[in-house]
Amino acid sequence: MKISIALCTLACVLCLACGGSSAQGTGSDERQTDNGEAERDAERHAQFMELWEMEVQNRAWGLESAERILEREPTGDDLLFLSNWKRWEDYLKEKYAPYASKYGLSQEPGRSERRRAGLSVIGNALLSERRMSELMLDSTIDYLEKLRPIVEVAPEEDAAFFAFVVRQEEVQVDSLRHRLEGENQQAVDVLIEFMNAHP
Repeated sequence: MKISIALCTLACVLCLACGGSSAQGTGSDERQTDNGEAERDAERHAQFMELWEMEVQNRAWGLESAERILEREPTGDDLLFLSNWKRWEDYLKEKYAPYASKYGLSQEPGRSERRRAGLSVIGNALLSERRMSELMLDSTIDYLEKLRPIVEVAPEEDAAFFAFVVRQEEVQVDSLRHRLEGENQQAVDVLIEFMNAHP
């Protein structure tokens, strides 16, 4: 009888020991999982901030370019398109402002954006309307593909806004395609329709 009790006691001790060991292992696994999730969240946020800063500065370049080109007093279809391009960039700057501020980004153009704006002025002066439109369209299509992932990595609370950010870039592509075909009024209409739909 004493042997039986002793064996039962030993069995209980071993079970408790195994259970304790299992619990410790589970806790360690949970900590590793938490650390892995934290690292993924940090990487996701870093990618988001890189893309968002890229877009904020791209818009700063767009506005700076439009302002400088308009200073050269274009006429005709150029004036129609470029004046509405500036209107578009003013609109986007206002829409972006709360989210640029939220994430600590300046909407003023940096040094490289100012240089790019200067090159835009030179290109607009030296190149034909069609060649300039081709370059703008190609670069905007390439840029759009770089920007698209922002929707996937943006904070969930701001997902709708960053879907808007990608959509406006798609609208620019549509507008530039019309511009390339010499359909300047249609190019402008695409921009105006979007602005009216998203006041």
